[in-house]
Amino acid sequence: MENLFVVLCLLSLVGLIVGLVRPKLVIRWGSKRTRGPVILTYGLAAAIFVILYTITAPPPTKQVRGKPETTPSAVMEEEESDNFSKLEIIDVVYEDDKVRVSGITDLPDGSQLSVAFDVAGRGATSTYIGVSVEVKTESGKFSATLTPPNRPEFTRGPYLIEAIFTPRAQSDVVLNLVGNDGERLQGDKVRESYGFKIMETLRQMDLQLQITSYPMVSASSYSANSPEKAFVEFLISWREKDWSRMAQFTQKTWYGKENNPAQILDASYGSRDLLGAKIIKKSTVSNVTVDITATVYYAVGSKIETKEITARVVREIAAYVASPRGKWGVNPISALREE
Repeated sequence: MENLFVVLCLLSLVGLIVGLVRPKLVIRWGSKRTRGPVILTYGLAAAIFVILYTITAPPPTKQVRGKPETTPSAVMEEEESDNFSKLEIIDVVYEDDKVRVSGITDLPDGSQLSVAFDVAGRGATSTYIGVSVEVKTESGKFSATLTPPNRPEFTRGPYLIEAIFTPRAQSDVVLNLVGNDGERLQGDKVRESYGFKIMETLRQMDLQLQITSYPMVSASSYSANSPEKAFVEFLISWREKDWSRMAQFTQKTWYGKENNPAQILDASYGSRDLLGAKIIKKSTVSNVTVDITATVYYAVGSKIETKEITARVVREIAAYVASPRGKWGVNPISALREE
């Protein structure tokens, strides 16, 4: 409709211009065909059509300067930019008895990472002996400082350094960006784990660690079915935290009284990581009872302890039945007493 009013307005203006020159060409009625009626008729008509055009014309479209039009490809690029795929360990150094790890990531600031240090090549079923620390990302970077355990396993590499991100235990701000189950984690460093996504990166390398070595008794140094042999096997199982095997070298009387000997041994010895041991004395109480004293070196957290223990080793063929024909076994309660 607005286009019609534009045409009529233009025709009115043409008629006005022509009429001002030759009134008789555009005024075909009345006896007075002068410029006055031309101006009144065609001027008024042009004004009316301008008003009608203004009323019916659609409002102008506002354009925001500097804001490009959003296209499907731009939307896809924006969605891809919201994904997270980068987690890299850039540098690992050992100084002042500490391992210092630094890396880069595109995860949101404040994301919590777990950074771990362990000996490479240990089996999945082996007891975990590494150390780990929780750190947070800042400005696309992260750093961690770890103290290697003073254990004989750490005297030689290679070592494994790992950084891992999981959506569990993250702040609401981070979860709003990565997704409650890590939905926006993408790339070759991402895998599914227990129904959610995690991002992890690994680096294996050699370092020259300064680890104190401790003496450790050897089972091959003692004859079979000797009290020393039973005690040494007991100590080796302690160091390996193999509680079921450790229970096999305990006294039959103690073993028979416990519903779950391995669990009791874990509760009694599990908080102390045995680093080394050496036998210093054996005292014969009878032909079926021997006391063996040893120096043991163990760690409780980062603290190293050196203690003397005296274990009673008893020879039994059954619970409460001591006999020279029996099997030697360590009373684990006696070995808990320290000097």
